[in-house]
Amino acid sequence: LGVHILSVLIGAWREEREFALSMSLALTPVIFSCAHMALVVTKIAPGDIYVQESVLILCLIFAFVLARRFSLTFTKLEQTELQLREANISLEEKVIARTRTISEQKAEIERRNLVLEDELRLAGQIQKSLLPVSPPQSGPVRLAFLYEPMLEVGGDFIDFYMDEERQRLGVFI
Repeated sequence: LGVHILSVLIGAWREEREFALSMSLALTPVIFSCAHMALVVTKIAPGDIYVQESVLILCLIFAFVLARRFSLTFTKLEQTELQLREANISLEEKVIARTRTISEQKAEIERRNLVLEDELRLAGQIQKSLLPVSPPQSGPVRLAFLYEPMLEVGGDFIDFYMDEERQRLGVFI
């Protein structure tokens, strides 16, 4: 039992010195009580009332140590809970602010998109106004063309030049 208690104290000392110190203080009466009982059993020391009082003192010291230990644990738990609440509040505020920023950016993008769509529609109308309505017709040959841009505005251009004197037709693409 003594070796086990000693190994627990050494392990606790490495991990948490305050707890190990409290346990050492609490176990001191136990060790003296055990030693006294061994002396009483071997009839080296007389049995007396102090043994019973040492058990009472032992119980009081253990109660104090455990109360102190629980008090420290609950204090740390409350501090951790408070830090967690503060972190959650901070995180919620950041999420709300970021959501607001994203909504504002989305609205701005949608507004710009509408402006670009209007500008592209206008550019398509200007481009169509620059194209000939129909190719020139001359003689037995009939010409036609269809201009369909892939998007609102295309990169191609077409025009015709008719030389009536020499009866030649020029096509510019």
